[in-house]
Amino acid sequence: DGKGAHWADATKTQVRKGYSKWIFHLNEDGILPDEDEICPADRVLEERLRSYLKRLQDQGLSSQTIASRITDLSEALRVMAPKSDISLLKQLAITTQQRAEPSRKKHARIKQPSEIWNASYHYMDSIIQSDNKLTINIASRFRDAMTLGLLAHRPLRRRNISNLTLGKDLLFVRGAWHCHISREETKDGSDIRFALPDDLAFTTVFTHYLLVVRQRLLRGAPLDRDAIPHLTGPLWISTRGRQMTDHAIYYSVNRISEDLLGSPINPHLLRDCAASAMSSEAPE
Repeated sequence: DGKGAHWADATKTQVRKGYSKWIFHLNEDGILPDEDEICPADRVLEERLRSYLKRLQDQGLSSQTIASRITDLSEALRVMAPKSDISLLKQLAITTQQRAEPSRKKHARIKQPSEIWNASYHYMDSIIQSDNKLTINIASRFRDAMTLGLLAHRPLRRRNISNLTLGKDLLFVRGAWHCHISREETKDGSDIRFALPDDLAFTTVFTHYLLVVRQRLLRGAPLDRDAIPHLTGPLWISTRGRQMTDHAIYYSVNRISEDLLGSPINPHLLRDCAASAMSSEAPE
């Protein structure tokens, strides 16, 4: 029932690691052993924060990473000592965030979702039209392009896209695919509901993935269209015939996007691509 109880596991881990770096710093400076009984927020003094910033800078960390370290520390103390005055730390977090410079030129890698989808579709269509045998390697490449194409339409977070399960999150109802991700599985605690695109191009390659490509990865025979409403199990299958992890999804999307578009586009950047497209094409 604490102030951080609603945090996702990844957020808890990040803040916990961020706080541990502060504890390490205090310990290295010989401060912690003499103050292990006081409130954690009372250890935050201006000279100590200056010393901590210098240590982070001496480690060669980027300004963005340093800002994240300070924000993690601020969040940890906010939930650990909610009645304490940490205004100095909060102001430092704001200042470092404002001064932080992106370490990567992300804007140069932003592409239109339509461009991403077209590249994915044409690659998958070329495999469908080819007379070559569908090997495990070709099947995995088709799967990666399908993942990229789906994210171009519906830019889910990496964890949610990797956990999509037929018969659970994805249901075939009245001739169309519908997705429902429960609030227990989302970062902000809200349900996600949407329908998959119903245009001919998308349904053609998605159906081919389900009935032929996915079956190949599962070491099974192709299925008839009648099997579609009854499909179950993980949507994304690895070359070993198992559910893909979110890390595997990350690297496969990076790899196929670099091959098809000339530069890697990770799942999170695809969300930026969508936001950029909406802000330019439909600002209202």
